[in-house]
Amino acid sequence: MKKEKLYPLLFTLPAIVIYIVLALIPLIFTIYLSVTNVRPGVGTGGFVGAKNFIDVLTDATVLSSLRLTVTYTVIVVTVEVILGLLLGALMYESISVRKILTPLLVIPLGLPPLTVGLIWRFLAHPDFGALTYYIRTTLHINFNYTLEGSQAFILTVLMDIWMWTPLVAFIALGGMLSIPPEYTESFLVDGAGFFHRIRYLYFRMIRSNIIFAIILRFMDSFKVFDQVFMLTQGGPAGATYYISILLYRIGLTVWDLSKGAALSLIILIIVIIVSNLIVKVMKR
Repeated sequence: MKKEKLYPLLFTLPAIVIYIVLALIPLIFTIYLSVTNVRPGVGTGGFVGAKNFIDVLTDATVLSSLRLTVTYTVIVVTVEVILGLLLGALMYESISVRKILTPLLVIPLGLPPLTVGLIWRFLAHPDFGALTYYIRTTLHINFNYTLEGSQAFILTVLMDIWMWTPLVAFIALGGMLSIPPEYTESFLVDGAGFFHRIRYLYFRMIRSNIIFAIILRFMDSFKVFDQVFMLTQGGPAGATYYISILLYRIGLTVWDLSKGAALSLIILIIVIIVSNLIVKVMKR
């Protein structure tokens, strides 16, 4: 009996060790930094309690960056879920469409975020970018994202949508493939249109998949960094100064580790709270 009880522990021990080393210890150290005053090159102070959290939450730059990040997150998650659901439905109802779209949608998912940022940086280059040329010649807009903050913000939104909509589409498709075929057939017999089927059949049948996709995309977009930093580095004039870029500046440029740790914990708390709210709202 002792061996039988010991075997499960031995099998899970590597995962436990990895969790402790990669997650638990860094979290404890981050909490320690957030309640102390640690700044390399300046000196290390003692316990300061909630001072770092108060300083962060009353900082105008942090609040502005947080509002910008929330706006960005709401836009990209909403658009990606809607487009992903539409693409998933198209691929579910037509095998030929699925064969065409699958390799096209896999391409963005197979690219590292830094590479995506570099690709869009060349596409939107003010002098020789293909996207810039198209916008200027077709839409007759003087496009230069390095000077116009609104253009830079829109560009980061489009980049995220291009990169992550395929993930939502495949999550939706996976859920739709588990729907009994007779359900779809009954809707077709009743003459239900494409959008009617999406709203009243697919969305309701794959609600858990949609919840998973929303939470996954929310967590990822709220802490977006790599591709945006490669494309704009937070500019111009703070137009894409999202919270993770600000966290990078505080922790690794200014080297204010304590405030950086406090901000990272605030981000973690926000993500946990909002994720739980999403689950509760979507399950109603």
